[in-house]
Amino acid sequence: CDNFLFGGGSTGRSNAADWIRTAYHDMATHNVTDGTGGLDASIRFTEEKSRPEVCRTCWSTHSLSDPFQNAGDVSPLEVSSLTRKSGGPEIAFRGGRIDAGEPNAPGVPQPQEDLETHIAAFARQGFTSTEMIGYGGQVQMRVQIIGRLFSR
Repeated sequence: CDNFLFGGGSTGRSNAADWIRTAYHDMATHNVTDGTGGLDASIRFTEEKSRPEVCRTCWSTHSLSDPFQNAGDVSPLEVSSLTRKSGGPEIAFRGGRIDAGEPNAPGVPQPQEDLETHIAAFARQGFTSTEMIGYGGQVQMRVQIIGRLFSR
């Protein structure tokens, strides 16, 4: 899993890690209060791709060319497949997401923001402070978040 699909050859990047990051950055727009945002491929829109929070995700270079697959299922399907191929846990895939018709509101907390802002962002996404802290390690965080994405 060290061959990066977008850019060719061995680049030191990981398809699995990049697709996990992409899926999180797409779902981070979810608002549990009003039901907006989420894992809906809104990240493919130029407005979202141009935000600092979305830099270097797979949607930066991926274009959907299959008219029989909705864009909202691309990230979860890639995450499920590549995680398993990389020796990670099997993550069940449920298709049928509804694609966003427009960009969602920003949602990924930025490193320079304070703790209260991070807590509020994760709460809006449906996570508790305890879950946010438990996801402190990037790899553990990604696996846990992806597990939650697929259970919804």
